[in-house]
Amino acid sequence: MKKANLTGAQLSDLWAQIYELDSKLEYNNDGELATLSGIVEFESDGLAFKLTSYIESRGYREDDYFSGTGAWVETYRDAWIDINIVDEYGNDYAIDKEIEKEIENYLNSIQVYV
Repeated sequence: MKKANLTGAQLSDLWAQIYELDSKLEYNNDGELATLSGIVEFESDGLAFKLTSYIESRGYREDDYFSGTGAWVETYRDAWIDINIVDEYGNDYAIDKEIEKEIENYLNSIQVYV
């Protein structure tokens, strides 16, 4: 798989969609595990992008009788994103690992409200 040499415009579009992904995440919670997942598809300068993301947060609700806020106390978090890039001829491209790591760092910074 060839590495995608993204233009400035494509990188800008990619980050705009990732920031938008934050508002499109589907949320599930069973009391101890909160998961957020989402898929975004878009095109930019001849390339089709599909972003699949997943955030898993494990924890518990604070329930201290005197000063308990009921806030979510996170004890574990994992986030990943799968980025598929295809050109108009069906050729697959890989994204630079540094960019992928930056995106995962951003996903890890998203606040989980339970």
